[in-house]
Amino acid sequence: MKFLADECTYFTTVQLLRSKGYDILTLNDVKMLQKPDNLVIEEALRSKRILLTRDKGFSNILIYPPQNYSGKIVLRMKAKDEKEVHSVLLNFLKDNTDEDIIGRLVVVTKNKIRIR
Repeated sequence: MKFLADECTYFTTVQLLRSKGYDILTLNDVKMLQKPDNLVIEEALRSKRILLTRDKGFSNILIYPPQNYSGKIVLRMKAKDEKEVHSVLLNFLKDNTDEDIIGRLVVVTKNKIRIR
């Protein structure tokens, strides 16, 4: 599974996924820091990566219809919820493949997963 981490994604999340063997790049890695959201999601599509973000704006299916992209995972988390959200995320990733996420919006909270 390949990810592009938006700049608002906690670095601990990036490190955790890398430690589990996931292929994850940050916007810094691809020289796209401080770029508008539309360019960020287009980079994820171009590079065939699932966008990993905490930006709730990417949850708007009218602006970013899930079927038009390589998949989006929106982490609804604050620092105090980090461990719980990471646990839910890892369980979800363990049970799913790229094909399960392509064209979908996945919202992860400390209690559940919502897929559109």
